[in-house]
Amino acid sequence: MIILLLDSSLGSLDLPDSTSNNIIIPISRLQVIKTERLLNQYFKRCSFNLWGYHSMLSVTRGFMPIIPVSYMSHYSQKHRNTNMHHLASKVLSLISSGRLLDQESLQQVWSLVIRSPVYQKLATQNGDMAFDFLELTESMNNNHGYLFFKYLIKIMSSLENRAPCYILGIHKADEVGKMALQIMQGGLKDDITKQQVSTICKEKMLFVDKLRYILLLY
Repeated sequence: MIILLLDSSLGSLDLPDSTSNNIIIPISRLQVIKTERLLNQYFKRCSFNLWGYHSMLSVTRGFMPIIPVSYMSHYSQKHRNTNMHHLASKVLSLISSGRLLDQESLQQVWSLVIRSPVYQKLATQNGDMAFDFLELTESMNNNHGYLFFKYLIKIMSSLENRAPCYILGIHKADEVGKMALQIMQGGLKDDITKQQVSTICKEKMLFVDKLRYILLLY
């Protein structure tokens, strides 16, 4: 019965041919945590509502979806160096949340910028360090590479001298929607997908080992 229920999800596996009349159910209510949903476009009404439900048991093991607007907080990123996709996630969260953009928010983004490999490489090439988003944007005007990084910095430079502010006080709603979608399609979504496939493969193998053990008991 277990094989029949799970085979379509697990694919072709060499599991013991065993059946059981026992049905195992939890004796207490499962604990869950709530997160934002998985979306392609976060500049939508209610997109930041906590309508995603995940098993606490899975979460404590690091097995849960990566939420694009909080990439760095995912367990899989615990030992990864700060990279451009972490920066993209932070910018996406900032512009699509509808919250007030203050100097503290901008400094949080800037701290990710200066720790990113792209910034470090540009600083080495140029021989000096930019100290804000506008200066960094201007220093990259003649650089034809790092298009995604430049796009993120350009967004932040448009906000830098106007904070505290709201994003819709500077850009129209359709413009912000395009920004949010471009951030996802510019590389953030692909990087998250690769990471999630890796996490699922590891968890799948652990699950198969446990399932084989359970089936052998019966």
